[in-house]
Amino acid sequence: RNSEDDLRRLQEQVGELDAAFYYGSIGHPDVASVPLLDFGWRVVLPAAWGDRVKHLSWDEIVAMPWIVAPPVSTLRVLADDLFRARGKAPETRVEADNEAVIRSLVVAGAGVALIREDLAREAVAAGEAVLWSNVRPETTLHFLYQKQRENDPEIRALLDVLHHVWSSAPATL
Repeated sequence: RNSEDDLRRLQEQVGELDAAFYYGSIGHPDVASVPLLDFGWRVVLPAAWGDRVKHLSWDEIVAMPWIVAPPVSTLRVLADDLFRARGKAPETRVEADNEAVIRSLVVAGAGVALIREDLAREAVAAGEAVLWSNVRPETTLHFLYQKQRENDPEIRALLDVLHHVWSSAPATL
């Protein structure tokens, strides 16, 4: 399961899901959203490729193998938007459906990836990766639920806990 599947389940109102966390934009009239945290994402390359990669052009970066999320994920939408905005997409792609797996593949030298900024900075600090450029797409983490269920006791309880837990969280990572 991924966040796109969760959003679809909430939109279809099939009763399988009460609420979900979701990265990205919400544009469905039947789904309520509580924005929680803004995330930046960075283009990350294996440290073994050296500091020289920091100064490569987009054409050189996109010619390298890329590790991307499956098409039904918010991370893939972010990557595809980045490729579209820069006018060129990678020909060689490896798919992985987990942020930790994507990071591990980058560290192992399998390719370039778009990684959440806090995880990218951890990898750089550990000497496992290098950041390319100051390209920084952003997305927001949301808590979603069906609007028609806003007054249901289960949803009210979830929203109360959510507001308690997230009231002291930073606005951006």
